[in-house]
Amino acid sequence: MNKFIQAIKDLDADAVKAIISSDPKWLKWEEKDGKNALHFLCGVPMVEMRPGGKAIKNLDKASDASLKILKFLLASGMDINSVHRIPDKSCGYFPATPVWWAYTRGRNEKLYTYLLKQGADPRNCMYAITWYDDTKAATFFKKYGVFQKKPAFKSAYFEDIDNPGNMDSPLLAAFAWKKWKMAEWLLKNGADPDSKDQRGATALFHAVRKKYEASPIKLLLKYRADPDRPVNDGRTPRSLAAKYRDKTILNLLSANSSR
Repeated sequence: MNKFIQAIKDLDADAVKAIISSDPKWLKWEEKDGKNALHFLCGVPMVEMRPGGKAIKNLDKASDASLKILKFLLASGMDINSVHRIPDKSCGYFPATPVWWAYTRGRNEKLYTYLLKQGADPRNCMYAITWYDDTKAATFFKKYGVFQKKPAFKSAYFEDIDNPGNMDSPLLAAFAWKKWKMAEWLLKNGADPDSKDQRGATALFHAVRKKYEASPIKLLLKYRADPDRPVNDGRTPRSLAAKYRDKTILNLLSANSSR
């Protein structure tokens, strides 16, 4: 690792400024996949890197230092939307921006908040926000054009709450990952309860197939998910539930599905 990136990862603002002052070419440095100083900076973790990790002990000091460096790099001409090309079999590469790194890897609210307020591209974070079951971030990101049903009037960016690309909807992801706070947030904010995957299966179909407890099924029915919408092979949530010996789910569909 070169001295510049090491200073970035150490959050040593004085060292970063000294290196750039003596040799500005470091502002143009990047790895073959486009990963540069902004991505490394935004990826410095503000939480312990383990499942359920807590905030690091020196969070305030570290986040303040990271913001100081971020402002310096941007003021020095680095691209706020520079792309780190992460290989992806489905689309060639995933375009990871500094905002994406700050939210998904650094978990640095101070950085992604600043970046968005400065006009950074907010897209490609919806699945990460859903994974973290983070309704606070969802509400904040929505102000900048994502999680929308139609383009935001004042936003330069737009990402459809139901169709952010050639992927299943965030609602389907929320149900697959059992992220119930985000599932409810998505529905409240206009997500299609009957969005479907490539097999034609909706969140309700998957919930019935996996025999989820009553509450997430009731949530979908509350937002008028269709228990009779068929998947590609013709099965429906109701027909699937009818085959179960335990009729709890079937009764739930019947009691809550007046359309």
